[in-house]
Amino acid sequence: MKGISVTAKMWGVKVLIIDDEQKLGGLLAENLQEFGLEVKVWPTGEGALEQFHLFKPDLVVLDVMLPGVDGFTLCRKIRQESLTPIIMLTSRSAENDRIVGLELGADDYVVKPFSLRELVARVRTQLRRQEALRQVQASPGRRLSVLDCTVDLDGRTVQVKGAPVEVTRREFELLHCLMEHPGRVFTRNQLIERVWGGQFEGFDRSVDALVRRLKEHLGKGALLSGAIVAVRGVGYKLQP
Repeated sequence: MKGISVTAKMWGVKVLIIDDEQKLGGLLAENLQEFGLEVKVWPTGEGALEQFHLFKPDLVVLDVMLPGVDGFTLCRKIRQESLTPIIMLTSRSAENDRIVGLELGADDYVVKPFSLRELVARVRTQLRRQEALRQVQASPGRRLSVLDCTVDLDGRTVQVKGAPVEVTRREFELLHCLMEHPGRVFTRNQLIERVWGGQFEGFDRSVDALVRRLKEHLGKGALLSGAIVAVRGVGYKLQP
């Protein structure tokens, strides 16, 4: 079955919707078109990865339950080669299914049934965050600057409002991870892997303690400290 293509190039931004509910896909495409997006809807897991390569989207809306290849498998394959934002759609309300999707690399999820207005808002939010990430990556040198915090990756130093702040090695790694991917939700297991690697011998609540210490070192008046927020039942993200 051929995909439905809806084109509008005001923004030059592309969204690939992979969902077997063609009515839903068509309605979502029409709503996104109003914001000047170029949208393609693909109705099956089969051939979806090929469409991803051909279309080169800036964001993917991916249903979990698909004929052929399921959404979890596609999410894993896409994430192995690309950091393109992925919003997963699922009719399952179990917390474990949401965590699986996030651990595979999804950036957000929406549980069916949902309003089109909510989904469109989430798509636009992810696209804004992606643009913010591009701007961070385009900064000269090996520095990350988000809100009032700047990290020097070579010197491994941290500044808040221009003043140096002392952090531990693990606090630095945690801060680097969150600042490099603003808006992305990281599970505690993902943060453990990035901060401790194979040397971790504690519990996942050690992440909570590390976040608390980092925020204390950044200071209560630091905007970035307040932007590091917990995602209930999942982990943490930097909400710029």
